[in-house]
Amino acid sequence: MGSLFTLVVFALVNVYRDYQREQEEALEHDVVMGIRRWREEKRSKVRNKAIVFIGERYGIFWLAEIMVLSGVRVKDIPKAAGTREEIFMRYRLKPK
Repeated sequence: MGSLFTLVVFALVNVYRDYQREQEEALEHDVVMGIRRWREEKRSKVRNKAIVFIGERYGIFWLAEIMVLSGVRVKDIPKAAGTREEIFMRYRLKPK
C-alpha cells in the first residue's frame, strides 16, 4: 500500500510540473522580464510540494514530509522535515 501511495504522489507532482511548464511556454511570448522573475520566485516557493487527497479532504505537504510519513527511506531528507511526530504536531494531526 505504501509503495502505491508513493507512486501516486510522484505522478501527481510530475503532472503538476508538466502543467506549469506548459503554462510557461504558452505565455512565454507575452512575458516581460519582471514577470519572469516573479514566476521564478513563485516557482521556487512551491517546488517540492504535493497535494494529497484522502476522501474529501486534502493537504499540501513537502515531498520530504510525505516520505517520512509513508515510511519511505530516502538518503537525503532535509532535517527541516522532522520526525513523524514533529510533522503530526506541525499540522495538528492525530496519528492513527
